[in-house]
Amino acid sequence: ELLHQLTEGSLDELIHDMRPLPPRPAAEGEFLPPAPVPHIVIGREIANALNVSVGERIRVISPLLETTTPFGVALPKSQDFRVAGIFLSKMYELDSRYAYVPLTSARRFLELGAHDVSGLQVRVDDPDRSDTVGALAASVLSRGERKFAAVDWKAKNRTLFAALKLERVVAFVVLFLIVFVASFSIVNTLTMSVIERAKEIAILKAMGAPDVGVMKVFLVQGLVVGGVGTLLGAGVALAGAFALTRFRLPIPNDVYYIDTLPVHVGVWDIVAVVLAALVIVWDFAVWPALKGARLRPVEGLRD
Repeated sequence: ELLHQLTEGSLDELIHDMRPLPPRPAAEGEFLPPAPVPHIVIGREIANALNVSVGERIRVISPLLETTTPFGVALPKSQDFRVAGIFLSKMYELDSRYAYVPLTSARRFLELGAHDVSGLQVRVDDPDRSDTVGALAASVLSRGERKFAAVDWKAKNRTLFAALKLERVVAFVVLFLIVFVASFSIVNTLTMSVIERAKEIAILKAMGAPDVGVMKVFLVQGLVVGGVGTLLGAGVALAGAFALTRFRLPIPNDVYYIDTLPVHVGVWDIVAVVLAALVIVWDFAVWPALKGARLRPVEGLRD
């Protein structure tokens, strides 16, 4: 996966660093050969912040470890690495905080044993079940004396998903208010229709038309007006969404950290919006329909 995210450099140097170096004993009075500089792959944001490119050196400092200078001063341990590549994952948190080095170089820098690791990252077949797999792995690994913790991608990005969920709720509320306000125009249209057709309603009722029949006429009229508007709106929205998916609307990469506007068309979301709009239109059409059904023939003919 890292190979596909590389924008500059390659992983050949990292693979070369993983090979053990042959021992070379120094003869008496001979200077030891300089240790080779290990390689590192950094994110694009780190490269931009440090203003470095492939082939240049950077110094990695560990605040958890200390080293003593010849003057007896304790300083955080540091080591030079040569940039072998720059990756772009299109996630700001990864590109600004993560770097990759060979496991042997990391163990040597962090003063770990030959077989020690501080963590493992695994991928599951079903990402939606990562929390279940993580809890099961933690329970199995913690049966001994040492305790282990497992953090899945949902828990790690809980704040982001909470914000996205709140954004969806707010968007649904705004959409509901838009449909709610638009429904008043249907009420006004049906009310004016009842007033303008008062004589026709009176004649129909004088000829024996039941109140339920008159009410159905205006309910059907309200559903036709609302249904046509809803279907036209859904059609235009779908056409716009598919156009954005087809032509990839570009957006500023330095602001949103993505190149194009992502668009996802959810079938069930569209169905829910259409049904909700029709239900609201039906509810708002009831009052004008009742007003027309309750109109007395004498009042309609007199007016």
